[in-house]
Amino acid sequence: MSADEVTQAEKAGAARYSRSLLSVYDTVVVRWSSTLVWCCPSERRLANYNSSAGCSG
Repeated sequence: MSADEVTQAEKAGAARYSRSLLSVYDTVVVRWSSTLVWCCPSERRLANYNSSAGCSG
């Protein structure tokens, strides 16, 4: 199977993650929880991720 092929099981697993659900998750977990609990703003985490992943973003 190539990297471009998606199995039926993968499609079924991803189906529950709607755009609205992911938006709520992003707001609650990535922005509020991580910032308040871990005291690390999302901008800093994104910069660290991009640096580690070799991204120039």
